[in-house]
Amino acid sequence: MVAISQNIVNSLTGSTLDIQKLATELTAAVRAPQQAALDTKKSLADARISSIGKITSSANNLKTAMAGYGDPKSIAFKLVPDKNASFQFHVASPPRAVDFTFQVNHPASANSVMLAGFPVGGTLAGGDGTGVLNIYGGTRPADPLESKALLASFNLADYETLDDLKTAIQTTTGFSASIVSSGSYSGSLQYLTISHGLGADNKFFVDTMKSDETALGDGLQPSSVSQSAGQDAEVSYNGVTFTSPTNKFGDLVPDLEITINADTPANTSVHLSTTSNTDLCKQALQDIVTAYNSLLTTVKTEAKYDKDVKLRGGLANDAVARGLLNQMRLLSTDPIKLPGGKTVTLAEVGVKTNLDGSLTLNSVQMDKVIANTPGLLESVVASGDTPGAIERFTKLTDVVVGPSSSFKSISDTVTNTELPKIADAITKLNDEMDALQARYLKQFSAMQTIVNASKSVQDSLTQSMASWTAGLKG
Repeated sequence: MVAISQNIVNSLTGSTLDIQKLATELTAAVRAPQQAALDTKKSLADARISSIGKITSSANNLKTAMAGYGDPKSIAFKLVPDKNASFQFHVASPPRAVDFTFQVNHPASANSVMLAGFPVGGTLAGGDGTGVLNIYGGTRPADPLESKALLASFNLADYETLDDLKTAIQTTTGFSASIVSSGSYSGSLQYLTISHGLGADNKFFVDTMKSDETALGDGLQPSSVSQSAGQDAEVSYNGVTFTSPTNKFGDLVPDLEITINADTPANTSVHLSTTSNTDLCKQALQDIVTAYNSLLTTVKTEAKYDKDVKLRGGLANDAVARGLLNQMRLLSTDPIKLPGGKTVTLAEVGVKTNLDGSLTLNSVQMDKVIANTPGLLESVVASGDTPGAIERFTKLTDVVVGPSSSFKSISDTVTNTELPKIADAITKLNDEMDALQARYLKQFSAMQTIVNASKSVQDSLTQSMASWTAGLKG
């Protein structure tokens, strides 16, 4: 402002007036406090977005670590499959210790039909070109006149090769079809096999005939059709026989779905069991401690208040951030409910909550718990009727990254409302300052014109007085 005042004084004392500089400096002086206020608002908004981004990233790290353990209901026990079968717990059933043996009487088998060998290059439809191949559902009736359930019919004259027919059967019916050749020499035969599904419910049979349903004398012959009827899988357990068309059994043992392998030999004994997944549960708790502490540190840093603005977090004194810190402190000390109503805290299995809210894993204490109370660690980590540690800490992350997260709401508000308003205010300020500077230029130009005119009159009077004085002397 001193320079501006000096500019004006100079104009009145005869010095040259720098109109452009004067207008620019005056405009800058008016702009400065308004621009500073807007810059502060934008800086605070950017800091909030940055802080939320850091907290979100840290929360996602915790969420990802927990997701790596899969279904929290399944972590407590490790399934020990047999080479001839596997099993899993039903989705709605908490895993538990199991140990049982059953017998596979026979697995389910596929239904298939193999037609008679057909010479390479032969005519599928026979000499008169009227042959058809029909596929029927069910079992071939003993009485040829009995009605049959036709699934698909193929005019053999439409196909030049057996491979063409195979492709049409697969496309039209969804059945499987394959060709086996007896060799590549002249006169070798090809065998078409059609198959579909496991178990007795998927039975079908095939006929070839002329279009008038009389016997096909040549072409693709029906006389040597080979039929393999599918059968349901059958197992025995505790003196009871169970059957299934799919090799899967959901009612053999409560809460379990058992799958026997299709190539299991008949009359095979199968043993399935579980073991405690102790090592994996220990690692899960260590991952919880590491990721939780990282999230806690991040939230504290971003919510920190300091008199020095440069040391404040982007969410200093923010109610949502403080609320998250409170939830984290409560979660780490809140008892976990076990089956039967008993409760246990993380501290009781070796995960201590420190005074600053962080967690520490005591391996020595945890090993004692494992030795003295088998199954307790697994019950704390896994989810049963109530959420275990993995599920509880996963739900914590929803406070930050969930669809209804308050942090997301803040971020959306800042991004979609506050920052656009600040940008609009900056644009408006720029427009106002441009207009102000133009007004200053106009005013100062007018003032300069008056000053210049005044100087001209002063110079003229000075010259006149000089001439008059000179005349008096003469």
